[in-house]
Amino acid sequence: MGKNLWFELRAFMKRAVRESELRALDANTFGLLEWLVDQSQTQKDPIYMQQVVMESKIASPATTLKCVGVLEEADLVTVTTDPKDARRRVIRPTRRALAAMEALGRRAEEWLGPRQSVGLRGKTF
Repeated sequence: MGKNLWFELRAFMKRAVRESELRALDANTFGLLEWLVDQSQTQKDPIYMQQVVMESKIASPATTLKCVGVLEEADLVTVTTDPKDARRRVIRPTRRALAAMEALGRRAEEWLGPRQSVGLRGKTF
């Protein structure tokens, strides 16, 4: 039996993150950053703290807020007051976060290059 692509992919992803500038982030915080970057690129409306707490798939709101604080301290997100409603907080990935995720994307492209025959490129799951 040959190598299982699923396990190869998981090992690559762990290694890529471990070798990136995002290596200090724990799993929850890294997952939240991935989610925030994805949301920022797929939705036109601002990302509000309430949405982050409700949709981030982190069990505890307190843990979510802690992760946001870690990301903000690492200059990976900004948290600002909504100019239309001072009670709301808007969260945006910084250029640094976008660049770091783009670098991971480039590494994934390089890794997938020799695996094109597997049929993974360009597929939407």
